[in-house]
Amino acid sequence: MTEPAITSPAMDKSSNREIPLRDIVLLFGDYLRNGLRFWWLLVIVGALFGGYMGWKARETKLTYAAPLTFVLNEETGGGGGMGSILGQFGLGGGGGGGTTPEKILALAKSQKIIHGLLLDSIMVDGVSDRTANHIITVYDLVEEWKLPENGFKIVKREIAEMPEKEKKLLKRLHSFLFNEADPLIRISSDDDTQIMKVSARTENQDLSLAMSTNLYQKLSVFYTEESTGNSRASVARLRFKADSVAAALNAAEYKLANTMDTRLGVTQRRGMLQQAQLMRQVEILSLTYGEILRNYETADFALSTRTPFFQTIDEPFTPLYKESVNWKKQLLYGGFAGAFLGFLLVSLVKFYQDIMNPSTEEA
Repeated sequence: MTEPAITSPAMDKSSNREIPLRDIVLLFGDYLRNGLRFWWLLVIVGALFGGYMGWKARETKLTYAAPLTFVLNEETGGGGGMGSILGQFGLGGGGGGGTTPEKILALAKSQKIIHGLLLDSIMVDGVSDRTANHIITVYDLVEEWKLPENGFKIVKREIAEMPEKEKKLLKRLHSFLFNEADPLIRISSDDDTQIMKVSARTENQDLSLAMSTNLYQKLSVFYTEESTGNSRASVARLRFKADSVAAALNAAEYKLANTMDTRLGVTQRRGMLQQAQLMRQVEILSLTYGEILRNYETADFALSTRTPFFQTIDEPFTPLYKESVNWKKQLLYGGFAGAFLGFLLVSLVKFYQDIMNPSTEEA
């Protein structure tokens, strides 16, 4: 039976020693010298990459951005007596929370808002048409998407009335506005200041300006209606009740006055009973009407104080700033990137050769 070999601490230490920094520097220098030997290859690859990126930048069309910034002021429920009164009419504030930028940003990308934006008629270069059709024209999507050559347009105003092909095109345009590579509409929010921004960036400044302003208007109107829908319905119900009681009170008062006028001074117990009943009815209706009217005024005032208020900070106007890609910078970036890629390629070849042909020398 053989005993296991005993390794000395010195041997164990030498087998696990770290690579010295000097060896790393020498190895890097070796690879660098090897790369410089093939400088002509680095120049060729750099020139190819730089030329391509410069050409692509020159071919990129000018765009016009129309950024619009705004804030939302929104009350979030009151306490004390006002809160209890609001709760009676469905106006009580739910949980706290303040403004909700995430909700607004999600709504801005929703089909409800974007489809309405695409179906709105706007003026671009003196031509009035739906926003969707202007986008098709500006970006020449008839040819790119292989639409009918006779000029395909969205004609219907309501989605329910559209044929199948128009509905598919509307969905495709929605995706086109928010494509990841180069979105036409950008929506963002600053977490610290709560300032939100919507910005349309297209190849036509009239189109960019109209899309930014229309998107903001639709977003503010829809969010306000959505946030106060239940409250406005409750106020409307109170208004309807007040009008109904007022009509019943007027009828009872007219009937009481008519009864008193037709008695002609003849005292009858039946007439006195009817008069007493009418007076009691008028009194009850008067008290009811006064209470409903007071509640209506309170609820209407509370609703007005809780309605979200959108405040525009910076609004775009023509002429818009032109945005373009600097082809000279892209040429330089592409040249350096190509040269670095060529260096990596040469280094990988050398690394492969070193692995396949290891040195026979041992330290």
